[in-house]
Amino acid sequence: MKPTSKFFALLILVAAVYGQTDISREKLDSLYYKILSSHNITNIKFPSPFTADEGTIKCGFGLNAEIKYYFDQFTLEQQFTLQKVMSRPDLQTSIVSKSGKFRIHYDETGTNKPAYEPTLSAIENAQLVADAFDSSYAFEVGYLKYPEPPKDNGKGGDDLYDIYIINYNGSYYAETWSDSLIGNRLYTSYMEFENDFNDKYNNGEYKYTTQGINGARVTAAHEFHHAIQIGNYALKTADLYFHELTSTSMEEFVYDSINDYYDYLSDFFYKPACSFTEFTEGNAIYGQGIWNIFLFEKYGTITYDIIKRQWELFRQTSALEAINTSLSENQISFKQALNEFGVWCYLTNYRKSSETEGHSFSEGKNYPVLKPSASRIFSGTDSSFALSTKPMANNFIRVLSNNGTYIDTIIAIVTNADFSNGLTSPNSDFAFMLNMYNYEAAGSQKITNNYYAKLTTTNDFYKLATIFNNEVNPGENSTIVTADYVFPNPFRYSKQNKIYIPVEYNADMFASFNIYSVDMNLVYSSDGKIQTLFDKFVLSWDGMDNNHKKLPTGVYIYISNSDDKLKKGK
Repeated sequence: MKPTSKFFALLILVAAVYGQTDISREKLDSLYYKILSSHNITNIKFPSPFTADEGTIKCGFGLNAEIKYYFDQFTLEQQFTLQKVMSRPDLQTSIVSKSGKFRIHYDETGTNKPAYEPTLSAIENAQLVADAFDSSYAFEVGYLKYPEPPKDNGKGGDDLYDIYIINYNGSYYAETWSDSLIGNRLYTSYMEFENDFNDKYNNGEYKYTTQGINGARVTAAHEFHHAIQIGNYALKTADLYFHELTSTSMEEFVYDSINDYYDYLSDFFYKPACSFTEFTEGNAIYGQGIWNIFLFEKYGTITYDIIKRQWELFRQTSALEAINTSLSENQISFKQALNEFGVWCYLTNYRKSSETEGHSFSEGKNYPVLKPSASRIFSGTDSSFALSTKPMANNFIRVLSNNGTYIDTIIAIVTNADFSNGLTSPNSDFAFMLNMYNYEAAGSQKITNNYYAKLTTTNDFYKLATIFNNEVNPGENSTIVTADYVFPNPFRYSKQNKIYIPVEYNADMFASFNIYSVDMNLVYSSDGKIQTLFDKFVLSWDGMDNNHKKLPTGVYIYISNSDDKLKKGK
């Protein structure tokens, strides 16, 4: 039986996000019945046969956003029913959490009655939820210093944050609903929250991975960060994965001992070669939360500041750019980190041992086994394997070799850190060649005395790490150097929003640069923070002139100045 999916639902004023288009009656009906099914609406006749996404809702954000946006195209009868789904629940009573930050709405009787601990009363169970949110607040706002969600101008009875406990019967964990638009992509919000996490299928199996109050605790940590995200930073449908990987990692940071996220790793590990922004199939969008867990175990508590910095940058840029900038500000190469992340993801379950310490997750014994992207046979003195990769992705190639006594297993982890195409063409395929040798060929990387590997690529966005019979051979660390060319080149306003200028390193990590036309008229001048991108030192520019206007098509000259060390080019 498939596990119940976590659910992040944000009902938004989608006119600000999407362009209006008409859709078919068939599509409208499909949306209508899916949302009713997910909310356990039973007084509606469903078409036969009907299944809502094969019985499991992977992510409710798209469904609810589409419902809101196309609302005027539904029939009047459908609109009437949908309006009930999209309204705050009317429950019997409420309590205020001990911190005075949350109002917990609940029923004292009926199907919505909270029952995380069945021997406790409704009010005692509601208090357990209140305590879970107070703990999440204490960690995420009190310790990590995120701003609290904005006030909702008295909706729900006052300005406390409202949580409505209802019975989802296994369809969702909770929903964070956006409410009022208060700024650029910023919203007040409230939550609807599962009433017990103890529902079962007919065969007696639990619908929720973590039952009772522990299910409520990790869900509070997860959903509360969504409220912080959309109230203070931004809600962006194109970067939903970023919302989810952050909130899922908060479960582990706030409640390390519960580990509900284990159950969402299988989809992530089963198809690990997706581009960084494209883990959307099944529950992979939640499983990707282990990226932040990797950063924390690799770099320590500075990771908390790095993640918060990403959300600050996210207000003005894409999630991928925010992640890259936050890493580079801490002298961490995204390419190197992504490659090491691949090593850690491979060395889980039975592959984790004392030999892999420092290269694997502390809880990796409990993780699923990663499935390699491809398998090849190495024989003779050398072999070449033509393969392809998505941008900003890890590829796991299993190479088997008969050494005369037994079969050696070599895992080649090939990272394609093509950041530009990761932003614009994440589903594109790019060719590369993996070469294997039983001797030290020119340019090859040593695995053991009997095996060497080399990548043949068209650019330097790639990095190779190898694992030999489950022992790590990560190769050389990336060295950050000065870029020797501008990229992307050519720059197109329709496809890119940043161009990166080569600059020399200096300890202050600040430099200036000028942009000139070919007749040496100054069109732009700025000071900026030196970043690392593709393991190169660069300055970023949005392509606009000093009046924030687009430049005519043509050739332009740059001069960067870093402590009187100049770089010039076109």
